Amino acid sequence: MPQLFHAEYGWTKVANLLTIEQPKGVGFSYCTGGGPCRNDDTSTAQDTYEALVAFFAAYPEFKASPFYVTGESYAGVYVPMLMQQLDEHGGLPNFAGAAIGNGCWGSDCFYGVHESQIDYHTFLGQDFISPALVKRIASSCDGVWLNATSPDGTCGGQAMPQSPCHKLLEEMCTQVGDDKFNVYNMYDTCFPNDGRSLPAVRAALRAAKGATLTSWRDAMRTHPALHAASDSMLEAMTPETRAGQLNDYACGSETRMEKWLASKAVQAALHVTTSGKMHYDANVGDLRPLYKKLVAKYKILIYSGNVDACVPTWGSEFWTRELGEPHGVQTAWHPWTSDAASPGSSKSVLAGYAITYGINNFTFVTVKGAGHEVPRYKPAFALTMIDKFLKGTPF
Repeated sequence: MPQLFHAEYGWTKVANLLTIEQPKGVGFSYCTGGGPCRNDDTSTAQDTYEALVAFFAAYPEFKASPFYVTGESYAGVYVPMLMQQLDEHGGLPNFAGAAIGNGCWGSDCFYGVHESQIDYHTFLGQDFISPALVKRIASSCDGVWLNATSPDGTCGGQAMPQSPCHKLLEEMCTQVGDDKFNVYNMYDTCFPNDGRSLPAVRAALRAAKGATLTSWRDAMRTHPALHAASDSMLEAMTPETRAGQLNDYACGSETRMEKWLASKAVQAALHVTTSGKMHYDANVGDLRPLYKKLVAKYKILIYSGNVDACVPTWGSEFWTRELGEPHGVQTAWHPWTSDAASPGSSKSVLAGYAITYGINNFTFVTVKGAGHEVPRYKPAFALTMIDKFLKGTPF
């Protein structure tokens, strides 16, 4: 039976933390009334808004504190849609803003810039491709990304037309070994992404416009269309190989948590059942126009783990710069520091880079060495980051 351990860098050190399991039917949550549990981007925002209004009505003592919403990945859709509900309907005068990590900026994620362009700059920045190929791609593809590359991206799992640019991009996918690294953390040393290459992951995510969850376990995956590593792989690991890896987390923690939650004793102690099932439809598209309205009204932090190949930093910086630059730069691109999580490490180590624009402290932050979920891969850096955001301390 897996044992719990103390989360040394939990965000409860700097704030009251309310976790909402949403949309309905995820994990151990469920629908009543006997009908099927169905959600989309709009209904999820409406349901979550109503849940928050009910929470603060039940616990009015928290109304005196500023309230922020945070989330990662598809929360790039969840959070602004919820903010729109809060903005239009009110009911929470203490709502102050939001922090979103490695988030999609719409239900298809890559708007305004092509996946192939994002992939190229991501692999170039991490030295995954040879300088010789970099030069050839820049010569053949630069300036024609949007009309010369596959609509499904560089490594999108589908064949591209055979132009000089396309051939070079296919060569790039071969060079990086897109089936050799974890798409969600390019430097992960625990295990491959369950044998899935970047094209396979992209294809699965693109096809999953209508994701169906059949049990609470589906909520434990990075995405219900993907699968975690098998228990047999992790059982074969010794404690020494599960910990002390490149990352600040223990290998195998994903399926260990699932095994712990599968215990009937644990479920009884948490007062939950295993009845969660639901179907989800993505329905909103490009959310940059909504973000434009929200950054003018609320304090927003966009942060990005810089070794994520699923929603890479290069693309996230691109669209946030589009929003911020018209208002001018308040604080130019610069390094920020945090205490390290590793024993024996120096204090105030480089944690990433930040830029703040001249509207409501709209800030974009990178987190060095973090993958798709920053608090998971770099918990110490993440705690410093959220503390700075909540306190309004400059990065």
